[in-house]
Amino acid sequence: MAIGLSKSAIALAEQEYSTLKYTLEKKFPDHYVVIDPYSKAYFVGLTLGETMRTAKNAHPDRDFVSFKLGSETALIFK
Repeated sequence: MAIGLSKSAIALAEQEYSTLKYTLEKKFPDHYVVIDPYSKAYFVGLTLGETMRTAKNAHPDRDFVSFKLGSETALIFK
């Protein structure tokens, strides 16, 4: 489900995740990564709540796409 993000923005985040995935999965197994599709800034945390808080504190007006490392599921947050 997309909230405030275009399909192209989601695709950008997915592309960035594909680039980071291998390295992050080795370093942070079973963590969450939240990506700003425009700046490509990303944040990693053990819980989705913690990771989103960190991302929103850094960029309060941005929308993010979240991935669970080791999973194929993506979530979009505004």
